[in-house]
Amino acid sequence: MDFNILSGIFFSLGIDGLSVDENLKEFLRNTCPACVVLFKRNIESPEQTADLIREIKQTLSERPPLISIDFEGGRVNRLVEFIPEVPSAARLGSKGDHMLLHRFGEISGRLLSILGIDVNYAPVADYFSEISREAIGDRAFSEDIAGVKLYVKEYLEGLSGEGVAGCIKHFPGLGASNVDSHLELPVDNRPVEEIRNRDMLPYRQSFGFPYFVMVSHAAYPTLSGNSIPASLNPAIYRILRSDVGFMGIALTDDLVMGALKNQGDISDRCHAAFDAGADGALICKGMKEAEEAVERFRERYRDDSAAREKMERIFAKYELYKKEMARKRADRFDRDEFNRAVEEMTKLYRYVVER
Repeated sequence: MDFNILSGIFFSLGIDGLSVDENLKEFLRNTCPACVVLFKRNIESPEQTADLIREIKQTLSERPPLISIDFEGGRVNRLVEFIPEVPSAARLGSKGDHMLLHRFGEISGRLLSILGIDVNYAPVADYFSEISREAIGDRAFSEDIAGVKLYVKEYLEGLSGEGVAGCIKHFPGLGASNVDSHLELPVDNRPVEEIRNRDMLPYRQSFGFPYFVMVSHAAYPTLSGNSIPASLNPAIYRILRSDVGFMGIALTDDLVMGALKNQGDISDRCHAAFDAGADGALICKGMKEAEEAVERFRERYRDDSAAREKMERIFAKYELYKKEMARKRADRFDRDEFNRAVEEMTKLYRYVVER
């Protein structure tokens, strides 16, 4: 396989604009990302979003990238322009009904699948605490970690049934953090057993479908023996693989975030994440900087046979995902079907909020 295509498998990249112009075509062909990450800046209407996604995949028709998004609900909703009423995790969890989470996953998956979106960076598996109110807050289902574990499972099963993979975040956990990792590096000094037995509990379960885990930009000195952020820390990936038993695709959180401001430039962070054990790195803004990071990544690993073998293993994981999920997905955008799914989400929102 061409090394430029193979090496692109490590990257999930944000883009600019509402449509595919020549500049974006060149960016996509140069980087060959595993995923394109959509944000509100890329989204105007259902038709425009579906057209954008189709054009992205046509640009790389030999190996179309997956399309990913943050659609948690509540205040994290990239589709708010045309799906404004989506309940938060906290409101859903407050009902104490795990089947409600399954239904929420189904409706979310249907909406995303109709648009052409493959991966949703949800659910949040962090528990709620007063300490984390300002950081995670209503993005968490509950303060009861056993409840969080059940809600995560039901949501992922509902989402997967519609052909969309979920991404559990933020491993090993941000439930005890009072710092927003978008701005600063959280440092969690709690005892190892508390982190293992509480925060990591939602990840200790088996799923009969491919899924992703997002590793946090937080330091866990008691867990890893150092203050390296989890997303760049070999010890954390070893725990995720050997202790938790996760064999899916492990992604970093966005490498542009403020928590990593002391970890070198974007390229340095990509290299550190790859060497640590990540399967993928998110670079969510700055197309020029992202393209430079991809090129420097290729220069660093082009003649590294062990790195190439790792890329081939990551590539195989993505191929497994596509094989497993493709048969469940909507095959085209259908406005009537989309409207029906929006109506279902609105009904669910009103049930959760008004009762």
